Amino acid sequence: MPIRPVFKLIALLLLPFATYATNSSWYSSRDGLAFFNKQHHLYKLDFLTGIRAELIASQWVTLDSFPILANSESLYRYSRPALTSEDGRNLLNFVGSGLVYSLDSVGRPSRIDQTYFSGYNYESFCAQSGGKLFAFGGTGFWQRHALCVFYDGDLKEWELLSPVYSAPKDYTHLLSGLAGEGVFILVGSPGLEAERSFFDYPVYKVDIARRSWARLGVFSLEEGERGHEFQRIGHIDEYAFFQMDHQLYVADVVNNRLYRWNDLLTGTKSFDGYEGVFIQADQVILVYSSSTVSNPSMRILRIRKEDILSNCEPLNMPVYRSSAINFLLINKWTSLVVFLCVLFLIVFVVRYTLRQPKLEDSFVASLSGHEQGVLRHLLLLPADRFATIGDIDLLLDLSKKTWENQRKIRSTSLTHINSAAEKQLGLVGLIQRVANPEDKRERLYRISPEYIRSIPALLRNL
Repeated sequence: MPIRPVFKLIALLLLPFATYATNSSWYSSRDGLAFFNKQHHLYKLDFLTGIRAELIASQWVTLDSFPILANSESLYRYSRPALTSEDGRNLLNFVGSGLVYSLDSVGRPSRIDQTYFSGYNYESFCAQSGGKLFAFGGTGFWQRHALCVFYDGDLKEWELLSPVYSAPKDYTHLLSGLAGEGVFILVGSPGLEAERSFFDYPVYKVDIARRSWARLGVFSLEEGERGHEFQRIGHIDEYAFFQMDHQLYVADVVNNRLYRWNDLLTGTKSFDGYEGVFIQADQVILVYSSSTVSNPSMRILRIRKEDILSNCEPLNMPVYRSSAINFLLINKWTSLVVFLCVLFLIVFVVRYTLRQPKLEDSFVASLSGHEQGVLRHLLLLPADRFATIGDIDLLLDLSKKTWENQRKIRSTSLTHINSAAEKQLGLVGLIQRVANPEDKRERLYRISPEYIRSIPALLRNL
């Protein structure tokens, strides 16, 4: 067999086992300070001084320097950087100013943008996808927004991504995870000036290729009181890392499961050069410090993606819930009272519906045959028609009675129908007697207008 077809066959056999490149992000907690990991070397990049240092024997040792902006610019353009990685490509961007740096194999930064000012996207979500660097949402100049921008490597500028469908009116970032190629699950944080709400921490599914947002629910760890202290750290593929109340948590956004890191009491925040969590490519790096003035001591633990969950304990709660379910779980007693009220109402309606036909049948059975005929005639009359005294006498078969007996029997029969309707059905004044508008001396009869809706039920039994 020729060699080339053999290689094609091997490639086809291995295709089902192919995986996407690792996608990661890390957010610094200090202005102008970033880090870079290379095998067993950890480097610090200080953009405020232009110094690159390496952590050696628990101390930062200066290696060299790199060019930075002038002092007049560096103070406001070197904000808290975000380190993003995809397929071995590491980019460092400063949110709020638009500065973008590429990093070589040992972490030396080189500026690749020509942006003067990107503007107003502090606390934005940053990630690489499909070879491009994106930033979603952010805040600045006293306002929040949900604009989606990307870095154009050819123009060396940030450009607006549009149109973007179903995007919220504003978004600031708390945590994120990769849910597929170009698809991210994002958890937002509330604006400090906004009133507290059960929906302060919304969860979205963002598809970059389709340029669409879809709301999935709300973050399950927040109950609307803003009683927790959160800090974003970053993500490795589907695993999102964040600190809550000085504990490290891991959120699996694909399987919607939440984990807490075992036996980690310090160093749970984003790495600040002293201790904390640093993420790059497929590794999470934990730096522990027990340093004193006379005895500096720092311990570094590097954990690969496949070993992350083995260091965590699962929590019996999801990363996010639907908004309705989250509201019910938070307001347990209120929800219980509402449920019981609805249940009582349903039982009452069912019992009334089952009992009412029996009452109507009993009411009709209590009437004589002639009285049933009178009631049926009145029920069938159009709303604008009346029954005369002659009609009533004919239905009661009173033609052979004297005038005085006709009056007594007619009055007794109509009174009996009204009395039975009030006693058994609660219908007060079912049959009305009104004056004839053409002859005030004559009386006419009809079903009271307020009981028009009861006519079909009564007719079923006549």
